[in-house]
Amino acid sequence: MNADTDLQVWLETQAQTRPGIIVPYVQSSHSTHLRYLLRTTVTRGGSSSRVSQGGMLEVPAGTAVPLPRLAVSQPDGQCRIELVLAEKKGSERHYEFDCASARPAAGY
Repeated sequence: MNADTDLQVWLETQAQTRPGIIVPYVQSSHSTHLRYLLRTTVTRGGSSSRVSQGGMLEVPAGTAVPLPRLAVSQPDGQCRIELVLAEKKGSERHYEFDCASARPAAGY
């Protein structure tokens, strides 16, 4: 990633809906184009399911840009959201969140 590009990543949740709706956002201090890979993994009772989606994202300077909405139900399991961002000729940045708290997961 370009060292001059300051990225912020966060989740907004609508927990009152069933299933819960989670929207990831990306914001940058500079205009940039990013490739993204968004993965949701739900683990329940020894089994897991994973859904992935990727694409290109145009991020104007100072503007919060939403990624695709996620509908997540996890009544008695674990759920993680992973986001990988990369500029054309840059390294990847990895972000991982816990679905229940919408906070960064431990270790990231």
